[in-house]
Amino acid sequence: MQICYNIFDSVSDAPTIRDMSMANHSSLRTMVLATTGQDVRQCCNCALCADIVSDDQDVPLEMLVQWVIVNDERALTCRTLWSDELLKQARRACANNLDIQAVILALRGEAWRRGIRLDGDTHGE
Repeated sequence: MQICYNIFDSVSDAPTIRDMSMANHSSLRTMVLATTGQDVRQCCNCALCADIVSDDQDVPLEMLVQWVIVNDERALTCRTLWSDELLKQARRACANNLDIQAVILALRGEAWRRGIRLDGDTHGE
């Protein structure tokens, strides 16, 4: 049962940010959906996930999810993505029952696939 409703009625209503460096990659939202079955557009900005905090994060989980929705590559380079403490706590992070742990793990896999390290630098280029 969905508790909150997304602010976007359809995919075409959702904002996107297109960066030339991402031209050879599918959108982060599409990659997460294909990898995990989790549609991050179901985020209703309730900020429940913002209550999940760790000393090693740099942005709240809600910002990470929003970056995925708008295809912002900062989702792959932020310290929050790599916080093992946040990953453990993410089980109970969403009012709409999004599996935030699965989203985080999919993003980590994509970052590694693209050669992005924790510090935001790339290797192999």
